[in-house]
Amino acid sequence: MENLIMNTALQNSVGSESVEFFVQSKRVQPIKKTLPAVIFGFIWLIFTTFFILITVIPVINGQEIDLPSRNYAHAVTSGDTGALVIFLILLFLFLVMGVLMLGVGIKTIIAKGGYFVATKTRLIEQRNGTIRSMDWKQFTKDITTKNNSNEGDITLKLRTGKMVNKKFGPPEYVAEVIYICGLPNVAEIAQKCLERIEENTETSTT
Repeated sequence: MENLIMNTALQNSVGSESVEFFVQSKRVQPIKKTLPAVIFGFIWLIFTTFFILITVIPVINGQEIDLPSRNYAHAVTSGDTGALVIFLILLFLFLVMGVLMLGVGIKTIIAKGGYFVATKTRLIEQRNGTIRSMDWKQFTKDITTKNNSNEGDITLKLRTGKMVNKKFGPPEYVAEVIYICGLPNVAEIAQKCLERIEENTETSTT
């Protein structure tokens, strides 16, 4: 396991229970979950910047451009202050949206995940000063792992979740998930989680 030191709050939460494993998630979510947001934000910024270059710069240089306005093209010049201000505000909003999407995606990728402590009866998570305790019987046996040469990610599904409205089709129930990312011993951790889930599920049904 990793050479981590458990802080006082986490120690108090664990109490006298024996620790099965204690790890820190390298990331909040797997990269494959956050990378699309980064790519989309980057493309959005490129598109907006390109649009600024082919529209705003010519106007500033005294040229005239045609912008769509309802059912006709409206010619805009540097002297057309009202139309130019509205146009610049819209471009600024698009630019801010792209920066926000890219920033959130990058922050999620580089942000450290929480600490996870497993005992025989529960999984304890501490992140951003908040501690959450989840009994193993709250989890399903549906555990997903993804490995590469050096590390791997674990996805644990809880029995709780929420209904999510779909753009096409009826609402769909989506289970709550817990991600533990960037583990060097992902297979060992996943096996331990499965054993405790099965053990506590059987105990709760007898």
